[in-house]
Amino acid sequence: MGVAATGSDPLDQWAFRTLVGVVRATSTPSVPGLLLGLLVIMLLGYLMGEEFGYGTLAWAWFVHFLLMVWMLAVEAGAPLPYDGRWYQVRTWEPPLYQALGVYGFMRLLRAVGWEWANRQAKKFDGTRASLPAYERGTRSSEFNHAVLAGVGLVMVAVAVFLRAWDSAAWLLGVNVFLHMYPVMLQRTMRSRVQVLLKDGRQIERQARAPRSAPRSRNGVDHAECQGEEAALE
Repeated sequence: MGVAATGSDPLDQWAFRTLVGVVRATSTPSVPGLLLGLLVIMLLGYLMGEEFGYGTLAWAWFVHFLLMVWMLAVEAGAPLPYDGRWYQVRTWEPPLYQALGVYGFMRLLRAVGWEWANRQAKKFDGTRASLPAYERGTRSSEFNHAVLAGVGLVMVAVAVFLRAWDSAAWLLGVNVFLHMYPVMLQRTMRSRVQVLLKDGRQIERQARAPRSAPRSRNGVDHAECQGEEAALE
């Protein structure tokens, strides 16, 4: 989720683009480069806090935006762990996330057009053939947001330790909105995709079996691949 410069002053816009460029340039795809990128973010966050105040929404949003730019460099330069049992969604998770309002968050993303852009990035076109790429995309997004949520919680802990209550509150609020809810949303969507992929593999096995073999109850529902996109809505 990105942030654009909102100031009308050309100098402010130039300064904003320059700061983003600095983070991108220092966050090269190597361990020293990524560590340097984090140090640059800390310095820029300190400078902005000294100039405009730490206990503000603008400061917390700015710091998290720079962290997301840094995470793009991490993703580009390192083989990230997108496989493992962690990515298997437990049956109790979607009801919990729904109770926490994850579908309201999804409707908000749709209202601003972010969900459509994200779906295009995952190369999902509503067909069964695009489901594996979509499922992989949810893993990538979840991992990135989970890492940033962890970094954000460390910043919250530091703010609490320093008794900077306003800063801690804003950092936590932005962290929940920008990272924790996206993690819950990715896991919710992947739970649906994994059911469809499981049904698809079952249908393929039935197609290879003799015609006398019984069909599953779900075979007719998914054979035409008409329900994938509806199931992901």
